[in-house]
Amino acid sequence: MHSVARLCAVPGQRPNLEEVADRLAIDDLLDAYASALDTKDWDALRTLFVPGAIVDYTEEGGVRGSIEDAIGWFQKAMAPFTASQHFVTNRRVRIDGDSARVDAYIFSPLGVPNDNGGLTLVFAGGTYEDEVRRTPDGWRFAARTIHASWFHAGLQGGAAPPRTAG
Repeated sequence: MHSVARLCAVPGQRPNLEEVADRLAIDDLLDAYASALDTKDWDALRTLFVPGAIVDYTEEGGVRGSIEDAIGWFQKAMAPFTASQHFVTNRRVRIDGDSARVDAYIFSPLGVPNDNGGLTLVFAGGTYEDEVRRTPDGWRFAARTIHASWFHAGLQGGAAPPRTAG
């Protein structure tokens, strides 16, 4: 159970409207990232990072570098997947002025079409460790690291969604 003291910048006080607005805006940033990744909207993904942001996907076999480096890797790594969902949950946000630290769980089921008209499924789980910064355009990632916890591949799923079937 959460106490008000654990949810507020000042223990024992209720969050003010600005704190609530900041937390909602940071939630929107995390959701926009997941949506851009799942829809392979690389232009939208670029807008979510401050210039010079560093990403580290090495624990998933990816790159450490700029968002452009990451997009190059995503384009190759995600190309075969016709089904992709990134669920970002259990968010812990600590705001300090115009910056914040965010830790969240990631659960990602992915599917690639198989020879039987269905999907071969891949599941991955881990945590995101983020540094975000308030900018004139809203909250943006200054750094994003994924820590892989587990991975399972090769499950045979049901039929592919209609838009990817046969």
